[in-house]
Amino acid sequence: MNKTKVLLHTSNFEGGGAVIHEALFLGCQVIGRIPIIEQLNAPYYCCNSLDEIILKVSELLQNPKPIESFVTYDMKQSTKTIYNLFSKF
Repeated sequence: MNKTKVLLHTSNFEGGGAVIHEALFLGCQVIGRIPIIEQLNAPYYCCNSLDEIILKVSELLQNPKPIESFVTYDMKQSTKTIYNLFSKF
């Protein structure tokens, strides 16, 4: 994935799987069907139809953006949140 420019993730069921976050971290442009990820202001494009997907893939491959790592969540904050969930029991 280190050399991938565009990741096409077409799953309707995986609600923000690790592969999307890994791709963003490695600087990929991501095309998917999960609209909530768009709220992160990441290089993520939500497409709902085959025509939209074809158009966006073509656009991104013809006009590639510089590779920039995008971190969706801060690891320290994630660790603290998980710890707090388990420390209540």
